[in-house]
Amino acid sequence: VLDSAGSQDDFSYSSQSQTLVEVHTSSGGRSSNESICLEILSMLRRSFTHQEPVRLTLYESLSSTFSSNAKLSGHILDLLLDHFAKHYYEDDEDLLPPLKLSSCIARNESSDSYIKREPLSDLLNCLQLCTKQSIEWEEKGVEQVSHLKRLKKILRSISRRLSTCDLDDFELDKSGDYLMTTSVGSKNHLTAALLLEIYEVALDYTFSIEGVSDASCNLLLDLFVKYQSVLDVLTEKGGSAGKKNLMRRRLLSSSTTLLFLKSLF
Repeated sequence: VLDSAGSQDDFSYSSQSQTLVEVHTSSGGRSSNESICLEILSMLRRSFTHQEPVRLTLYESLSSTFSSNAKLSGHILDLLLDHFAKHYYEDDEDLLPPLKLSSCIARNESSDSYIKREPLSDLLNCLQLCTKQSIEWEEKGVEQVSHLKRLKKILRSISRRLSTCDLDDFELDKSGDYLMTTSVGSKNHLTAALLLEIYEVALDYTFSIEGVSDASCNLLLDLFVKYQSVLDVLTEKGGSAGKKNLMRRRLLSSSTTLLFLKSLF
């Protein structure tokens, strides 16, 4: 449950994202509107220093804003990609793992446990949704998104490298402690749960954007095997919290799930 300050921050950043759309689509002067939008985006950048719920709200709001106005796409992607590449992405494609999950989990200052600081799976999902929308715009001749080539390269590289990662690449061990009631266990549990969601984003990207081919199907299979191994560890070693992962929200989109089932049958 969020405290009142956290709730107010959520509302504030969501409102600012909505204002971003309204200002840019208003009938005012183009240069004036763009200046206001850039100022709002600069304000939104400060949300990266806030707690996880605020960042989650930001990613959801920016994804919606991106889809609502193609002219803002470049500015929004500048904001998201700069934050992602600076803190969480390993750009050397020969290195594993491709993502810095340790930067997403932090020690809780008020107790001997850990908390999730960065909802990296939701940031990745936001980037993926922006990629899908950009491809649609280009196909319809609506907008040429300058970052699309870079986005696709990053997401493809992440998916490819994730398919070859093992748990120990993320400093996890099948025989380790994953109970939320211990300090080490909470860190391992949160890391594994985040990794599970990231695999869902990778599966969604590979199937919905890379399309159906021998190469993509082999990649999907490898990703699913890795996904299942993380899920098995959480459900077997994570106690009651681990079993709740079976009931949690999914980042694998319903459209991709439906398309996957159609391909199977």
